[in-house]
Amino acid sequence: MVFEQQAKLVRDGDSLESRALLSSHLLWTMTMRKRNPPTRQPAPRLDDGTQLRRLRRLCLSIPGTTEKVSHGAPTFFTPKRVFATFVDNHHDDGHVAAWLPAGPGVQEALIEEASDVYFRPPYVGCKGWIGVELAKIDDDRLGALVREGFNRIVRPRD
Repeated sequence: MVFEQQAKLVRDGDSLESRALLSSHLLWTMTMRKRNPPTRQPAPRLDDGTQLRRLRRLCLSIPGTTEKVSHGAPTFFTPKRVFATFVDNHHDDGHVAAWLPAGPGVQEALIEEASDVYFRPPYVGCKGWIGVELAKIDDDRLGALVREGFNRIVRPRD
């Protein structure tokens, strides 16, 4: 990697001294990055715990559900697979939401119906999952979406 960078930065006719100086600078920079990698602060949390408690109550009311932390987020599992994830300002996106699996066409229909409540989440949105803004949906509707998501994962796909 260092030599590729040097080859791009050093022009024909540059003195040996300038090449050595560039080489030592690149080596120093790489060494310092390894010793002191840039720190990235986690995004600030927006939920005071209220929305997580709501989602947890609804998910854990389904027999066989377990909760584990996965990828740094509270995640709810059928006996073997994920069916709900709680996200709190994931990568500073501003959402306090649940990510839930949805049937074919449901994601698009929900987003079209209420784009302030539903969104296409990163990573799993391409597989039809739906993001749900928890503060903008009542318990009955959220519970129905959670149960649908659970059933979608435990039952064989159509």
